[in-house]
Amino acid sequence: MRIPIFSDLLDLFFPRECPACRNLFQEESLICSTCLNALDDQRLRAATVNILEMPVLSAYAYAWPLDRIIPAAKSKNQPRLFDPLVRGMVASLREAELEDYPQTIVPVPLHPSRRRERGYDQAFHLSRAVGRMLDLPVQRRVLRRTRITPPQKTETRERRLEALHDAFSPGREASLVSDLRVLLIDDVVTTGATLSAAVQALQSASPAGILCLTAARTEKIRIDPEGPEKDY
Repeated sequence: MRIPIFSDLLDLFFPRECPACRNLFQEESLICSTCLNALDDQRLRAATVNILEMPVLSAYAYAWPLDRIIPAAKSKNQPRLFDPLVRGMVASLREAELEDYPQTIVPVPLHPSRRRERGYDQAFHLSRAVGRMLDLPVQRRVLRRTRITPPQKTETRERRLEALHDAFSPGREASLVSDLRVLLIDDVVTTGATLSAAVQALQSASPAGILCLTAARTEKIRIDPEGPEKDY
């Protein structure tokens, strides 16, 4: 619970450091207003792109200030740093006229040991927030991360696909998404390898369709020129 007078005094004498620009500021948010405004410049066109034969919708380009904010959110156990991105994710769905497509939400899960290390699961955190805005259920136990994969930011798409082979399996509640249109959520799509592995595991649950939604997309990702042959 926030006690206004005490909290205001703390902000006055102990200002926060913005995780993006590292400047000190005294606002209530965890990110300074300058960097929050800069997020608008990184909004992507609200349209799905085809990545590894998957339709993927991303709200922002993974560039400054997001390339500072997202790593800070993960390494410093600050899930609230993701909160400003949720509105952009939902806005992208609405602008792309896909708001009514999903019937349920599935987060791309972390391995349990990685979740304990980080303190939370960022995809689940985003999924809950998106679910509240769209009034959709979030199914956390539909997918299971079966093994840990090392960080692969510098690996090629081919190496990432190989490393992530069989990294996911259907969870004990996979049947809950049978014949439903699923919104699969993750924080960042880099090569598409993680989403591809998760989609393959999810397909065994026989959903009616799968649309991927991420908070951000890297600029160097390879986008296939032609869309998938069938709807999501």
